[in-house]
Amino acid sequence: MLLVKHRLVSKVLTVWLTLIISSIASAQCLEEIDTLSVGKQLLCLKTIKSTGSFNTEVNAGLTRFFRKMDGKTNHRVVAGALDLLRAQGHSAQAMAEVLSQLLPHQAKLYQQRDKWYVLRLRAYIFLTLSEVGYPDSAVPMLIDTISHFDNRMSAVELGSVMRVVASLGARGQKFSDYLLDTIGDTVGEEEFSLSRYAVDFPREESTTVQIEAVRALRAIGASNNKRVMTALTSIAQAGSHSSLDPRLIHEAKLTLQHYGGLNTKNNHVQLIPTAYVSPWLLPEQRHAVHNLDINFTDHAGKKKILSNIVDRPTLVAFFYTRCQNAGKCSMTLTKLASLQKELQKQGLDKFVRLLAITYEPQYDNSLRLRRYAIDRGFKLSDNALTVRLDPDRHVKFVKEIENPVGYNAGWVNSHGVEATLLDSHGRLVRKYTSQYWLNETVTSDLKRLLLDS
Repeated sequence: MLLVKHRLVSKVLTVWLTLIISSIASAQCLEEIDTLSVGKQLLCLKTIKSTGSFNTEVNAGLTRFFRKMDGKTNHRVVAGALDLLRAQGHSAQAMAEVLSQLLPHQAKLYQQRDKWYVLRLRAYIFLTLSEVGYPDSAVPMLIDTISHFDNRMSAVELGSVMRVVASLGARGQKFSDYLLDTIGDTVGEEEFSLSRYAVDFPREESTTVQIEAVRALRAIGASNNKRVMTALTSIAQAGSHSSLDPRLIHEAKLTLQHYGGLNTKNNHVQLIPTAYVSPWLLPEQRHAVHNLDINFTDHAGKKKILSNIVDRPTLVAFFYTRCQNAGKCSMTLTKLASLQKELQKQGLDKFVRLLAITYEPQYDNSLRLRRYAIDRGFKLSDNALTVRLDPDRHVKFVKEIENPVGYNAGWVNSHGVEATLLDSHGRLVRKYTSQYWLNETVTSDLKRLLLDS
């Protein structure tokens, strides 16, 4: 019996000594981490994480390390240090103030670094802060980020900000309207993953800003906000015919249930919030698109002038044949193909025109445009075309139509799934923003234009 006790005590002492030695070794490797190779830096961080030897000394070493980080610090090493804090959760809250100092774009960490890494690292810092505890001193940075986001901001960056807002609980209610606005923004549809720093395909646990925004609304408790409740009810009531992400619909339902149940009193809530469809312009309010005299080449290789084919109600949509979200790139042509079928059912396809314009006239040739459309069920004809504009005037036309699009480092592009309705005189009538334009809405508007002409 004494022998068993002796062995047990010996084993406990061995484990205890191992932990102490690991802790000392971890603290030592952090002290000299700046002098180590990237491989040894990663091994140092991995050792600390695997042994769980996160203590005051290691904390102090990490603090110094984060403060020393600059544009030369390997991005995987930065992510490894952040992963260490994520594994500790609120136990690492003392590091929050130090991390928040890395959020400003002018921080040394981002100097001379590719934009893709800046966006990804900043997103990962926001994500880490959402898990260890976001400091009150950094709330102004959060307000500035979420209230001034635009299409230059990456989806993963904004998604991680949504996580921060969710972590605030009731303190985050001041962000309710901002969260709602992000649901309707084009960047809200991009898919990404927050499960880890590395970007893998297919993505693990993929999500979108829209989904994260709805989850954040659930976490902060925004049931007293009528605008929020109306939008959530609208999303939750969307059926299988809707173009909304089924996961988004599911999250909206969960949020309403969390608030106390679905709002069944209002069964006539618009499926599409009015923010996604611009006001209908009467003839006297419409202005002509000045760049319609632009030359283009269609899917058959024929050269024409745009103004010559906008001689009837025309729906104009832009698309890429390549981008970071292949499903979304396809969505523009897929939606046009679906609309085309509806127009054919109602016998309207011969009286209106569907015009799909590539965002990359220098890249796409007629063969690629033709194949891309056919593969997505869009039947090409004189009334349904995929075209490439004259590259010299392409940008002017895109800007006049006011379609949000931009190139970002690390991927091909970022863009919306939008459409613009022109009348038979080439005047702008209405815009359908984000991905929320539905067949019944556009078909009804095309009918209205035909009756007016």
